[in-house]
Amino acid sequence: MSSKKTIPVDRTASHEALENDSWGASPPDEDSFLIHECHRLRRVPVGELTTDNLRKLIGQNIGLHFLLPLALEILESDPLAEGDFYCGDLLKSCLTIDSAFWGTAPEMYVRLKAIAVKAAQLPPLKYAVEREVQKLASAFAAAR
Repeated sequence: MSSKKTIPVDRTASHEALENDSWGASPPDEDSFLIHECHRLRRVPVGELTTDNLRKLIGQNIGLHFLLPLALEILESDPLAEGDFYCGDLLKSCLTIDSAFWGTAPEMYVRLKAIAVKAAQLPPLKYAVEREVQKLASAFAAAR
């Protein structure tokens, strides 16, 4: 992996401003709720994004270089931080990022791997979907 460092994020700027890339006024009406929501969230200052907002955007591979550092901060204090779905849903979104991304963000990979190790060592969780996140974390921690 290269030695590229994490980019400091201006939390008062929107993702759209950080990337200097507008997606236009709005997506077509026939697009899904998720597409409309991601479109809207790109205009929110990144410092105001909730755990669930980050889960949605990261799950769609949107703005990873700017948003993943924010998600990692949350996960470092609570590896199983919960958005609107279930305990560990933010972690799952991060663990399922396309592996090609990690070559451009080795510092963030190391941080996520440490979080995955921590999550995998927690006592077994109550619900099957949460246990699946722990299995995914174990696999991620053991990889590479």
